[in-house]
Amino acid sequence: MSLKKKALIIIAAFISMIMITISLFLIYIFVIPIEIDLEKLNTQQVNVSIYDIEMNKINTQDDKYVKYEEIPKDLINAFIAIEDKRFFKHNGIDLIRIIGAAKNNLLYKSHQGGSTITQQLIKNTYLTSDKSINRKIKEIRMAIQLEKKYSKEEILEKYLNMLYFGSGVYGIKNASARFFSKSLNELNINECALLAGIIKSPTKYNPINNLDNSIDRMSIVLKQLKNQNFITNSEYLDAKNTNIIIKNDLNYNNIAAKYSENVYFEASRLLNIDSDILPYLDINIYTYFDKNTQNVLIDSLTNESFKLEDNQSYLGMIIDNKSCGISAYYSNNDFNPYLFLRSPGSTIKPFAVFAPALEDNCHLFTKFNNLKTSFDGYSPSNYKDNYTNFATIEDSLCYSYNVSACETLDFIGINKAKSILDQMNIPYEKEDLTLSLALGGMTYGINFLDLASAYTCFANDGYYSKPRFIHYITHNDNVVYKNKLDKNKIFSEETTSLINIALEKCAKIGTASKLSTLDIPIASKTGTVAAYASKKNTDIYNLAYTKDVTSLFWCGSLNKDEYLDEYITGGGLTTCMAKEFYRNFYKENKPDKLYISNNIKKIYLDKISYENNEYLTSSLLTPSPLKVPVFINTLKNDLKEEDSYTNIDNLEIDTIFNNGIYSLEFNSNERIRYKVFKKNNLNVELIKEINNTNKRISIPINEKDQYIVVPYYLNDGEEIIGTPKKVILR
Repeated sequence: MSLKKKALIIIAAFISMIMITISLFLIYIFVIPIEIDLEKLNTQQVNVSIYDIEMNKINTQDDKYVKYEEIPKDLINAFIAIEDKRFFKHNGIDLIRIIGAAKNNLLYKSHQGGSTITQQLIKNTYLTSDKSINRKIKEIRMAIQLEKKYSKEEILEKYLNMLYFGSGVYGIKNASARFFSKSLNELNINECALLAGIIKSPTKYNPINNLDNSIDRMSIVLKQLKNQNFITNSEYLDAKNTNIIIKNDLNYNNIAAKYSENVYFEASRLLNIDSDILPYLDINIYTYFDKNTQNVLIDSLTNESFKLEDNQSYLGMIIDNKSCGISAYYSNNDFNPYLFLRSPGSTIKPFAVFAPALEDNCHLFTKFNNLKTSFDGYSPSNYKDNYTNFATIEDSLCYSYNVSACETLDFIGINKAKSILDQMNIPYEKEDLTLSLALGGMTYGINFLDLASAYTCFANDGYYSKPRFIHYITHNDNVVYKNKLDKNKIFSEETTSLINIALEKCAKIGTASKLSTLDIPIASKTGTVAAYASKKNTDIYNLAYTKDVTSLFWCGSLNKDEYLDEYITGGGLTTCMAKEFYRNFYKENKPDKLYISNNIKKIYLDKISYENNEYLTSSLLTPSPLKVPVFINTLKNDLKEEDSYTNIDNLEIDTIFNNGIYSLEFNSNERIRYKVFKKNNLNVELIKEINNTNKRISIPINEKDQYIVVPYYLNDGEEIIGTPKKVILR
């Protein structure tokens, strides 16, 4: 046999083998059935199950399932036009679309998919998110089988009810209610197109967080509707010129809706899964959500007495100190607390300025300049231009002084603040490392989770942990993630104790004094961020904590052209929200006292020395009015005692003869008063009184008379008399 014939036989055999393989593959795909659990399609709208701290499911939306006949034609056409234009013609897979997508992927290095609506329904309901060939083949086989079991209308119904639209919303009816506050039959063509456009990427095209992207995507859907003759050119032009209004209706679902949205985002990060894919996974997520705490939080934020303007957004978050789990979260807007960055204002002071100072060489009573000052051109101002000569760290925290905060940061050095931010993994820019950091001056700001967790550090004796919504996650009864609650020691217990003392004072008589009527052990710090070149404000805060929980309350305007009025401050609105929360949270019982280390003692400083910026402790002889009570970390108590009052018993007097004149002389002390008497025969005459002076006293005397100097001081009006000193010349 010739080589040519042998080659032809081999080629023919190879082609036959390929044809047989293809035939067997097509039989495998199109003929051999694959088992599908149809009950799963009938009963499951939400794949991911989210549970609260008591193991109750919190993300149920089954009451919003909608039948096909209730779905308007425009809405169906919008999904068909953008997702699967040959839906009513194919048998579950669209070979034309697959070939076209493959061609574009090869020629233009794009990433087009060829999935039909039926395939998407199968993938999102039954399969995992991996992109293997085996999974794709299984998806195709199941899609073909599903088309044999259900009509096109039934498949569309199930598809539209299981879709995830972002913001914790499953199903077309829920999406219409959430984004537009409308029932499905009230939707116009724009709204139908917008909803259809979201599902390509519920994160990227979410109309609440990314309205511009959502509108752009809606325009693409409208164009496809026109090109496929679902709408006329006139209808297309009218739709393009019609404004769309997003309502963002938060009342569409249960009280855990906002909490659940953050759970989805956190889970996608923890599992390293695309946030648009995760909602379709068959997993159970167990959270720290506490229904009772959530109800109290919502009532506190939505109290009718808090008259909020339409442009004002607000947020409240509660962290359980023991677990560092977020037990409640609520907001009237859809920003992500992980990604939403705002200037922290004065709320940064306790952990970035004053706690590092206390860790260094400062005491709670250490004084810093609090007069208007320029730091190489940077000139911070105190609120309402309220200046004092000096302010202690305690008073700087209590009354939120800005100048003394900058003075403190300047004293300890910016690297001390940088170190704390690094240990807490709080991002910052190189340009932020200036004295304005003491007042929250940051290029991008801090997210709310990082800010709140910094305060749990004070409630937890200096230990820091990142807060979490999620406790653990399971898949097929296997734990795939569990929060390990890693704790890092940031501050000593002595430092946190001193911060607790100062912030409890702030809650009693300082900027957070609206909490003073609560009659519970609570510490708090407020913050108000002023708008640039304006008397109005952009952000206001109240951060508070008890032994049990830490809270963050925030209010601000997201519109750059609209700000909060200047009278709306952190010590006002947000502190009132905090007060309302804690009043109801502790209605039945009271929290334990905040921890104060045994190494923190109350001592007394000598007032006169202290006013002269000397740190001397009082002595046993110091009068009560001249004692200043302070708290000190005894591990770093190197203060000396003021001993001036011993002069009432140890007064030394000299007699001097100069130019024929005698005089008595002694060194006076401003803490001691002196009476000088002259005794002549039986007469005693007061000749001089010396009060509150530090100088050498010289008094001319007669050698024939006797003189008596009586040192004394006043204690609550009573004269405490020392040992009189006599001067007799003869």
